[in-house]
Amino acid sequence: MVFKEKEKILNAIFSDTNFYWPFSYRLIAFIEQIRPELTDVRSMVDYLIQQMESKGIPYLRESIERWFNGADIQKSGEASFRESMYKICFALDFSVTECYRFYKQVALDKAFYIRDVKEFVYYYCLKNDLS
Repeated sequence: MVFKEKEKILNAIFSDTNFYWPFSYRLIAFIEQIRPELTDVRSMVDYLIQQMESKGIPYLRESIERWFNGADIQKSGEASFRESMYKICFALDFSVTECYRFYKQVALDKAFYIRDVKEFVYYYCLKNDLS
């Protein structure tokens, strides 16, 4: 019984082709799902920058372009990877559920480490539509 459950879980993980895609591919695929009218990387970069600017979220254009172009996700001195992912969630007005999905499909990580004060605040703000 336990082996059958583990086998089902492993099959689900390995059948998910997004699991093997580089970060930039997963990000592009996710953006395509939520904004199908954005058909190329340049329009996605511009859209994300426009959303960040309209909400007063600090960003580096170079970083955002790197996220979409397959280069290193993070360089030293920049915000942490998780913090950058939350910036995207806030910029795109995600709900908590959308943030969970984003982390699962794009960041390949768990959203909201509730024991981390910053992440608890992010959770609270997304849950209560405060940005």
